[in-house]
Amino acid sequence: MNLAVSRDEGVVTVALDWSGHAGPIDARLADRLTDLLIELATDPAVRAVVITGTGDVFATGRDDLPEVARLVAVLQAVPFVTVAAVQRVCIGAGLALALACRHRVIAGDAVLCATPGTGSRGTARALVYDEIGPDAGQRMLGLGAVEPAALVAWGVAATIVPGHLLLARAQETALRGTPPAGICTTMPPRKAPSRRATAPRNVWPIEQPFDSTISGGVR
Repeated sequence: MNLAVSRDEGVVTVALDWSGHAGPIDARLADRLTDLLIELATDPAVRAVVITGTGDVFATGRDDLPEVARLVAVLQAVPFVTVAAVQRVCIGAGLALALACRHRVIAGDAVLCATPGTGSRGTARALVYDEIGPDAGQRMLGLGAVEPAALVAWGVAATIVPGHLLLARAQETALRGTPPAGICTTMPPRKAPSRRATAPRNVWPIEQPFDSTISGGVR
């Protein structure tokens, strides 16, 4: 699997080139992405990073790996804007990768879900609980695969666009630092401060990994 990296006006686009594979983020790839983000964080010319896949695949893979948790922690701590440009397939580690980005631009035909069979474990599940609360998060994830409009309806912040406009809109978001107009956009209010809302974005280097476990389940 190759990482195709391009730069334009301070925006770095990282494309996960699956070359016909199913798109799994394993421990090795998670470490490669983490190392790349750490390297980019030391470059003052980098204003934003767009992460995307190729073809119909954004990313898949288990989201309960410690390497994926560390990748998420780094994504949430880097000093630049992060944007996920999410193609049709976004499962497990792919969902964690998308939710860890500050902005999510999602193709209208995408299918998103956490890693099946992980129970209350997993970084994607923890990020969903953090953003919309454990009760709503459990109900949403209990549906299995979720379409983008349903994701937004549950309160996850995202912009939905036609697939052929995905990368252009994501790069526009990266340049402007705000989401573009889409078919459906939400930036939901939170009833209580969350880690995403309160954690400083300019803390570097990252010292502690993201806690991908939810103790005690949903009350």
